[in-house]
Amino acid sequence: MLTYSSPKQYESLVVSLPVIAANKTYQVYSGGAYEGGTEKDGVYTGGTYGGGSLLGTVTATAGGTARR
Repeated sequence: MLTYSSPKQYESLVVSLPVIAANKTYQVYSGGAYEGGTEKDGVYTGGTYGGGSLLGTVTATAGGTARR
């Protein structure tokens, strides 16, 4: 799970991480709350996330892009 907190509103978001696997589907949420863990550059790890609204799903492709 990746949790990101942005100081701005966005129309789109690009995520590039080595742990994203091609042909795997990911759920995208907005809002909610994150508790515990640590934060670095707006990315949170090691905690618990909940209460967000599911925006949809995306499937990563081999070329490094995701399709919604």
